[in-house]
Amino acid sequence: MRSISKSQQRDIYTAIDACKEAAEALEKAIDEFNAAVAPFREKLEAARDHYNEKVTDLRSVYGDIAGEARSYYSERSERWQESEAGQAYSEWVDRLDEIELEEIELEVPEELEPPDAIPDFTDDSWLPPEAPGEF
Repeated sequence: MRSISKSQQRDIYTAIDACKEAAEALEKAIDEFNAAVAPFREKLEAARDHYNEKVTDLRSVYGDIAGEARSYYSERSERWQESEAGQAYSEWVDRLDEIELEEIELEVPEELEPPDAIPDFTDDSWLPPEAPGEF
């Protein structure tokens, strides 16, 4: 075989046309997916933000209580502070101040982009040459 025959060339262009149609269908599906997911992404982000706001509020409540408890503790005598009851109280205040409740971090995916690997099927410059030496 010295070069690609006319019949093979037709097969190539038939296959290229099929790839072009498949690429267009893929890009359309990606667009439809992004459009369908957008409202859910917004709802998810809003729910996450609302939750994190409420966690911050709860931590603030505990912080206020801890501040009040710390004042109570500091008003007590040094003897009481060093007593078993005072030490237990101090540990309790520390636990109030260090509530183990974290905000949620969700990595919400952005929109899908069409893959870079899809060539421009309307431009055939990326195709191999039809015969040796035609580079």
